[in-house]
Amino acid sequence: MELKDIRTLLIDGDGVLWRGDEPMLSINKFFDILTERQINWGLITNNATRQPEHYVEKFAGYGVSAQADHMFTSATVTADYLVKTFPLGSAFYVIGEIGVRSALMSEGLTAYNGEDKPPEDVVAVVVGLDRTLTYMKLRIATLLIRSLDIPLIATNPDKTFPAKEGIVPGAGAIVAALETATGRNAKVIGKPSPTMYQVAMEKLGGRLETTAVLGDRLDTDIAGAVLLGMGSILVLSGITTQSEAETSEIHPDFVFEDIGALAEELEKVTA
Repeated sequence: MELKDIRTLLIDGDGVLWRGDEPMLSINKFFDILTERQINWGLITNNATRQPEHYVEKFAGYGVSAQADHMFTSATVTADYLVKTFPLGSAFYVIGEIGVRSALMSEGLTAYNGEDKPPEDVVAVVVGLDRTLTYMKLRIATLLIRSLDIPLIATNPDKTFPAKEGIVPGAGAIVAALETATGRNAKVIGKPSPTMYQVAMEKLGGRLETTAVLGDRLDTDIAGAVLLGMGSILVLSGITTQSEAETSEIHPDFVFEDIGALAEELEKVTA
């Protein structure tokens, strides 16, 4: 893929557009260039704890206009997968926060959570990051999977994520505990699973040959794009270092220092 071919761009957030709550210096110039080149874009994030409206507000705080239906979290994509896979109105047991539960309910699905056994049979157990996780929740999920012979579905596979204090357990750590307890392998929806990219691309009206992924992680953002044959752009403003990019077996189409450098290159490209 060449930069001039991009018509749809799937963009990761943390490490690409912002660090924590601080925007990258060139964020406004970057989105101005996307508008000028008529590149349709959407946010793709494995964070299942936030609702799309949160990201719309976050972008607005940086002076960037965004639409809620262009915000793709692993929770919203999971809900999209569930509604296409199970009958409308199906019930699920959820280990996760409001981002997961609201995404399911917005699709007409029933989401049970907490430390009480669901009052009806559920068709699957759905797991995202849950910062109020208890042994009882793990116990209920394990019993449901084993007794009802139902699937375990993970919003994302991230074993850890960075917090102010350091690296802490992510959704993948909870999924690993349930895989161990049940002997089941989870169906993973978030990056680098192809499901995440395909749902976002289709909802944005994109095509494989003109869609690219912009991210800072080789093992998720770029790996998923390469797997699907999408274009891939790595920025070195987040997790991946220059030396890691040079020695990795995962090869993005382009590598830039940050979105500012990418914006400058896009300015030079003729359609």
